[in-house]
Amino acid sequence: MQLAKRYAGIMSVGSMIILLIAAYFFDNRIHALRRHSNLNGDVYFKRVLLSMWFAPILFLALAICLLLLFWFVVYQGKRNVVILVFFIAIGIGILFIPPLSYSGWWPISVPYFLNWPGNDGWFLLGTSTFVVAIGVMGLVLPKEKFN
Repeated sequence: MQLAKRYAGIMSVGSMIILLIAAYFFDNRIHALRRHSNLNGDVYFKRVLLSMWFAPILFLALAICLLLLFWFVVYQGKRNVVILVFFIAIGIGILFIPPLSYSGWWPISVPYFLNWPGNDGWFLLGTSTFVVAIGVMGLVLPKEKFN
């Protein structure tokens, strides 16, 4: 347990990065499956399997992992303001840099991994929103909640 407390910051940032990569992977897979079903004209696959089963199961799995990350960051580790601000900055960056770039208000082009695949970036957007919420809740909760 002492080792976990010592490396809680590294584990929380690593878990956040893994969850964001998983969310982006889920977005790409859903987009590829939709594109494949549109090319083949497979309406049953698109409507029933993809929309009613595959996507909700992935959403549920991602939500459970994000709640576990919230529990770990907020209740298990010491309050580390740098890591909490890092959570907020990464989440806000993923949420707002692509729209700012496409509208012309951000002078730098968006990296490829931040491009939302075919307007279907719901896993990545939801995960980054939850990452921002984890950072804000970690900063807002009273200090007595932390070890």
